[in-house]
Amino acid sequence: MHLVDPHDVGGAPDDGAPLCRDERALDLWEKQTDALFGLLAAKKLMNVDALRRAVESLEPEATASLPYYGKWAGAYSRSPLSST
Repeated sequence: MHLVDPHDVGGAPDDGAPLCRDERALDLWEKQTDALFGLLAAKKLMNVDALRRAVESLEPEATASLPYYGKWAGAYSRSPLSST
């Protein structure tokens, strides 16, 4: 039996709710979280692969409840910064 990680929802049945496609302006904390990744990447302290691994290692509850940039912020807190 293959165990599915909580972030892996491809092919999962949906709950019937329509997907919200509304555009919205990012909140300041979301812009700062995005900018922080740019700085970390420019300094070669984190790359996209490390960010993805850290996001995927979040607890299932965090994966289900955090917004997109909330997952990034959680990933920063649990990912060691290293020179790549």
